[in-house]
Amino acid sequence: MAERLLAAFAIALAVGLVATPLMRRLALSVGIVDRPAARKVHTREIPYLGGLAIAAGTLAGLLVVPDEPSRLGLLAIAAVLVGVVGLLDAARTLGVTSRLGAQIAAAGLAVAAGVRARPTGIPTYDVIITIVWIVAITNAVNLLDNIDGLAGGVSAAIAVNAAVLAGLGGQEVVGALTAAVAGACIGFLAFNWRPASIFMGDAGALFLGYVLAIAVLEIRPAIARPGSLVVPLLLCAIPLLDTTTVVRGRRRRGISVARAGKDHLSHRLVALGLAPSGAVIVLVVVQMGVGALAVVAGRGVIPWWIAGGLGAAVLAVLSVVTGRAQVYREPVCGLGRRFVIVPLAALGVAVVASAPAAYTVNDVRSDVLSARDELERGLDALRAGEVDTARAAFESAQSQLEQARASLDGAALYPARAVPVVGPNLRATRAIVDAGVDIAGSGAQLAVAADPERFEVVAGRVPVDEVEAVAPELDAAASVMRAAKAAFWPRMLTIWVCSCRC
Repeated sequence: MAERLLAAFAIALAVGLVATPLMRRLALSVGIVDRPAARKVHTREIPYLGGLAIAAGTLAGLLVVPDEPSRLGLLAIAAVLVGVVGLLDAARTLGVTSRLGAQIAAAGLAVAAGVRARPTGIPTYDVIITIVWIVAITNAVNLLDNIDGLAGGVSAAIAVNAAVLAGLGGQEVVGALTAAVAGACIGFLAFNWRPASIFMGDAGALFLGYVLAIAVLEIRPAIARPGSLVVPLLLCAIPLLDTTTVVRGRRRRGISVARAGKDHLSHRLVALGLAPSGAVIVLVVVQMGVGALAVVAGRGVIPWWIAGGLGAAVLAVLSVVTGRAQVYREPVCGLGRRFVIVPLAALGVAVVASAPAAYTVNDVRSDVLSARDELERGLDALRAGEVDTARAAFESAQSQLEQARASLDGAALYPARAVPVVGPNLRATRAIVDAGVDIAGSGAQLAVAADPERFEVVAGRVPVDEVEAVAPELDAAASVMRAAKAAFWPRMLTIWVCSCRC
């Protein structure tokens, strides 16, 4: 597999290096150039057909993938259509509605091809979330194309980490796709690094955003929910943070979000004294580092909540530092800073407090489901008169459930009990585990009481004293099992709900 990923990277890199200068000549010959303006950094006309070179390199790299041609073909067509919309927008300035409609349609094609985000497990909700994610990341990468080398560099960083994670997980198609994106971006960066001789334009930025949005959703980490949900967020951290920063800053000042401006993360770093190339390097390095956290978390090397916490801390530092830059002339007309910081701080505290709970509940869910299987095996064995098998199954289930109960009683979960939604879910989970312990204990008691050796006929007589001794045990155990089972089985789904909500 490694050879195929390297081949996809090399082919895309070679095509990018060859096609980019050709696209530059074509753009200059037909007058497809980006002209200087007050909101722009460059002071001369720059051709912007570089996106076609990126698309050509990416698609060429995919030629090494022999499988799933129809599915890849549908996604490739959708990605090219998104790029064409960007090219038309640059030439004719399409309206927001037209651009957004085309992006939603392309996201719908991805959903039709089987691309899914699965945060809830409910098909309708997951489809909506998938479309929102694809459109959001597509536009986030487009907004990131605001300074030489930034969109290409960050996209390459995302693609490299995604390719590594997919390759380690044995996902050849996703690995080859992201490796090809990385190669095409690096080939393009040879001509786009400051001072750039060509831009990727909206065609390239939208193409990259669409492809990367789909690629990170297609990666299947080696961890279950909720940890798996952190991986795509870390992989796309810088585009998401940049868009969030711009939207928040403009909303506070009554500025249109659709208007171009110099208030992105890169502009803020430059305003604080960094050279433009230095600002790009900082953002690319941060994305590479946070993406590496996604890789180690996605492979289960470190707990997902540790990776998520470290990534959030890095992004918080970057956000605080860039927040000091003076990039607006308009005064704040919305809520003051403290009215934003306090709720965000409270949310941050709640998230930090809930992270161990989410991690623990996910483990407890596995223990409970395994214990359920043991309980069912014990009941089947008891019906068949296999008391030794039944007793072993019940004792195994009891051991697993007691281990789950000990995890839920851990001191690390105390803060989470005060968090809305999380606290009630923890209590519900604890109640389910307690019911399971009662069932397992009663089952083991029944298995011992029903041992046929206790009722062997001796000299033509049944040991009545044994029957009298065991009768109360059987009655008590059966009563406990009936009550516990009535409360236990219908509430098993709560474990899944807890893991999702937390």
